[in-house]
Amino acid sequence: MAPPIFPPPIIAKRIFILSLQIQLEGTVRKTEGIVLFYLLKNQQFFDHRFSGNETKNKSNQLKFQQIFVFIIFV
Repeated sequence: MAPPIFPPPIIAKRIFILSLQIQLEGTVRKTEGIVLFYLLKNQQFFDHRFSGNETKNKSNQLKFQQIFVFIIFV
């Protein structure tokens, strides 16, 4: 069963905010855990593993200058 995109509060306490600026041209290597991208402009969570439409998501990502990386270790 896939984990929820929006984690419950108990799991959210275990989120480590790396607050790294990442160039969107680069790639984010898969890490142990779930990688979520917090898009600053529209205040939405984007889960890299469960992107429905890759083309649409890619074009939406290119609109942003920086993102924060959240890693949840479960």
